[in-house]
Amino acid sequence: MKKFFIVCLTAFFILGCKSSFNTAPILNFEDQPVTSGMTMAKMEKCIILAGSELGWKIVKIKSGMMEGSITRRGHTAVVSIPYSTKKYSILYKNSSEGLYADGQNIHKTYNTWVNNLDSRINVKINETLYE
Repeated sequence: MKKFFIVCLTAFFILGCKSSFNTAPILNFEDQPVTSGMTMAKMEKCIILAGSELGWKIVKIKSGMMEGSITRRGHTAVVSIPYSTKKYSILYKNSSEGLYADGQNIHKTYNTWVNNLDSRINVKINETLYE
């Protein structure tokens, strides 16, 4: 019985530690510069295309503000995307319980998703400049 208790205690400890290994500080991309020559319409197109290529659902809230959401394996993340002709940001808004760890940390997968979104938006902006 003592061995069983020690095995269970060890398992709970390992599982508890495992969740902390999968978390990281929430990654926000604030005031990412945009090269000159962009219009609001072009920015909107770049953000929507970049998101859709990665499985994000991007919705225009108003001029200068979009919201993006992505759902993978039952987990959802939502970001706010304020933008102008000179800069844009990708800011954490909320997520499902499986991704959200606390007020400052989140599952590392979320950071991968927003990093990929930021990279793809930059690709679309650069492509637009050469159209």
